[in-house]
Amino acid sequence: MASRVKPINETQRFNNTERVVEKVIEQELVLPRSMANQKFKYVHYLSAWRFFADADGGKGEFLPQLGQLIAKPSANGVLKDGNMEPLIRGSVLKGGTVIDDQDPRLGKYQYYVGRAACEGGRRRYSFYADGVVKVGEEYRHDHNGEVWLAFLKHIKDAGIVPAMSSIVFRSRLQAMDARATKLASKEKVRQSVVDAAEAKLTAMQKAWDKDVKHHAAAAKSKAVRGTRGPINTGAGA
Repeated sequence: MASRVKPINETQRFNNTERVVEKVIEQELVLPRSMANQKFKYVHYLSAWRFFADADGGKGEFLPQLGQLIAKPSANGVLKDGNMEPLIRGSVLKGGTVIDDQDPRLGKYQYYVGRAACEGGRRRYSFYADGVVKVGEEYRHDHNGEVWLAFLKHIKDAGIVPAMSSIVFRSRLQAMDARATKLASKEKVRQSVVDAAEAKLTAMQKAWDKDVKHHAAAAKSKAVRGTRGPINTGAGA
């Protein structure tokens, strides 16, 4: 029988001085000290995109792949007191987009880091919708893939990260095309496997075409708003 650290209690708790919302993971057990870790922020780099076949209702969609900037004191540029500013600046200089968990564009995904209690007064930090499952004496990370894909899509659609470039798309498409061609050339590969690879290739192209149309429409709308004439204040000549 597996006992579980429940994913999230959406009740918002406000710090009286800083008014910072904390998402606190509702627990049925205290995690072992070995599962404790450090706070983090997500970061995205321009070439970090992946095609998720299950996204967009099973049609497939390119979504950003995120890395983590981990607030481990005295490591990777983090100061002894846990200040991440040097690490964040270094990431930005490398072309990264750091996703501030207080960014209002995140909407319901603001404060995306959840925390759970560990033995010894320590904490475990993870994506707020994830949990931990205990099976026997073993603790396992329990990833909520559905909420995670929705989170990635929101980041993309809200313009929090730059759009995927055509160069990145072509590299992904060429890699998939090479894989499909290689599979088709092998005698012992089932035809269903080859068909699946070719279907994925087609889905990737359709997903890219959809993104291009979306960005073109958004750019056109922005251009129309930008061409409005000066406001008539009613002042005489």
